[in-house]
Amino acid sequence: MAKQIKVKTVLSSGTAIATDSLASSLSGSVSVDNPIIQSAELTLVNTPAVAQDILPSGKTMSTYCYIKNMDSNNYISVRTKSASLEFARLKPGEHMWITVAPAIGLEVINEAAATSKSKVIYGVFDEKVA
Repeated sequence: MAKQIKVKTVLSSGTAIATDSLASSLSGSVSVDNPIIQSAELTLVNTPAVAQDILPSGKTMSTYCYIKNMDSNNYISVRTKSASLEFARLKPGEHMWITVAPAIGLEVINEAAATSKSKVIYGVFDEKVA
């Protein structure tokens, strides 16, 4: 049975983009099948930093993924699983919502200079197939 996830994005910054074509407010919903992982928490070690999987490689459909860095000091890197290529950094308190292409896995890792463990929360949802 399909589920709906509501997504809202607001992009504004007063004078920086108030009149720019990027200033926007979008809201909608996406249809997902039962969540792979509805809500989970990871603790990322810092000595040495070790990557933790959040989405396995080899999926046959797109996957929606929400990631939030709960740490107050360290950034975390979001990387592709197979090649460990960093494509995003989440500063303390930042989060992201992405659609991951089929066959691509994801992992997260604490920043190299971290002096403490970091916490990450995440959710992973299969795209609804028509």
